[in-house]
Amino acid sequence: MQSLATTVQSQSHLATSVAFLEHNEPTVVDAVRLPTADRTNQPLHVLGLFLSSGYHATVDVPHLVAATTQYTQVVDHGSVGMGPWLLPALERNLAEAGLDLSQPRTGVVLVAAGSSNAEAREETAELAAAWRYVRGISVQPAYASGQGPTVPEALEALALEGCQRSAVSTLMLAPGVLTDRVTESARAAGVPVAAPLASAPEVAQQIVELVTTTK
Repeated sequence: MQSLATTVQSQSHLATSVAFLEHNEPTVVDAVRLPTADRTNQPLHVLGLFLSSGYHATVDVPHLVAATTQYTQVVDHGSVGMGPWLLPALERNLAEAGLDLSQPRTGVVLVAAGSSNAEAREETAELAAAWRYVRGISVQPAYASGQGPTVPEALEALALEGCQRSAVSTLMLAPGVLTDRVTESARAAGVPVAAPLASAPEVAQQIVELVTTTK
C-alpha cells in the first residue's frame, strides 16, 4: 500500500499517504490530523482502496470521512472500484503465474475477498462475465470469504465446462490473510495463482484519475 501511494504521488503530484481501518497505523482520523505544509488551506482527497462496494467501502470509510470534516475540508472520491480496466492487469499477472490464456480449454477463477453485500458479490460476477465475453474464455467468480462459490467450487465448475488447465486470478490489491487463504486453496488443487494487483500500473492510473477529477 505504501508503494502504491508513492506511485500515485509521483503521477498526480499530490502529497499522498496511506491510512488504515484496522491492524495498522495511522488511522484515517489520525492521518487527517497530521499537520503538513502541503495541506494548508487545501482540501483533502480521500479514496477507499477497495475494489468492490462491500461494508468497509460503503459504511466504514464514509463514517470515518464524516468524522474528519472537523479538521479539514474533505473531498470523498468513494472507492477504487472495478471494471474492464482491470483486465490487462489480471491477464498480465496470470501470465506471470504461468497461464497462457491463448491455449484452448483454459479457465480462470476470478476470486474476490467476498462480502455479505449482494451488490459487491454481483460486481465480481459481472467482471467475470465481461472477461468471459471479451476474451472468449471460461471465467468463474469465487470468494475468499462469505457467501458465494469457493475457489474449489469454481474450479469444479470450470472442469465441468471442459477446461483442461486453470488458474486463480486474485481480485485483491495486497497480500493478507485472505490472499493466503486463496493461495492455499489453489496449491491444494494444483493450479497456479496470480499475485494481487496493487503494483499494476492500471491501479495507480485509476486512482490518479479518480482523485484528480473535480467533484
